[in-house]
Amino acid sequence: VFAEYMVKAKKGNIVNISSASALRPLTRVAGYGAAKAAVTNFTKYMAGELATKFGESFRVNALC
Repeated sequence: VFAEYMVKAKKGNIVNISSASALRPLTRVAGYGAAKAAVTNFTKYMAGELATKFGESFRVNALC
């Protein structure tokens, strides 16, 4: 949704919230680790996708 406005502005940043559990899951909370791993993976995908399609004025990062 936000990328639409970023493309019109020709620049922008997206910051997602992830967790250290995305890289090394905690015990007994597999769902949480899997969800945060998905956020981290999606962040990496979107960073490459926006840069490839629209240029280097777009950033997508995750806080961990």
